[in-house]
Amino acid sequence: MPKCNYCDKETFFPFTCNYCGRDYCEEHRLPEVHDCYALPKEKWWYGRQKKDADLSEPKFEKPFLSFVKNRQFKSSHRNDSKISRILGTSKPRNLLLSLKIWFPIFIASIGGLYLAEGKSPTAFYQSFPELARYGLQAFAVVIAMWTGYETFKKCDVRVSSDRGIFGLRLLSAAIAGLAFFLLFMGFTILGIFSFRYYLDKSVLREVTSTFLFVLSLVLLITSAYLTFKFERKSGVIVYSR
Repeated sequence: MPKCNYCDKETFFPFTCNYCGRDYCEEHRLPEVHDCYALPKEKWWYGRQKKDADLSEPKFEKPFLSFVKNRQFKSSHRNDSKISRILGTSKPRNLLLSLKIWFPIFIASIGGLYLAEGKSPTAFYQSFPELARYGLQAFAVVIAMWTGYETFKKCDVRVSSDRGIFGLRLLSAAIAGLAFFLLFMGFTILGIFSFRYYLDKSVLREVTSTFLFVLSLVLLITSAYLTFKFERKSGVIVYSR
């Protein structure tokens, strides 16, 4: 059963302080009552005057290092509270919501398809369940959109100088070139240019080309956004008031 951090009284429904993040009973739930060391200066003085009528210099019971650690715990606790209620802990959140985990899984699935097909991709395509094939394609779409979104966040940088604006234009052109290259690779892997798609179907080619198509689309959107940002920063686009 949780205890009050001020009087060590056991309570069924503890109150969490919005400043220090600790649990208190109903009697000491207010920051002024439990002498909250994380209160702002004016509020801390108000609580001390109200309780002890002491106008001398306040003496914090906790050192500054403990104050910083407690504030960091409070910030992380706020961010992970909703996920922790669902998953029970913050470790599964880091595993389930990280592209560093899912992207290697996708690459491993691509490698597994390559080994499973071997020299007879058509026979493997006919024996492979249709629902599983659609599931792999949906997985490829999710990973491609996720990868493109992470690239978008990395490229969305703030610029405040001429060199930064010029670098933003170069970055936009580079991402556009990469997007068209991935689009060409997707058509090549699918076999459209050599007409092999109609003669020799393959699960591996479908999944890989789907990933490349979706990723190239997201990269084109990123390139368009960076171009707009470049024109906005350079003064080509000016909002009228």
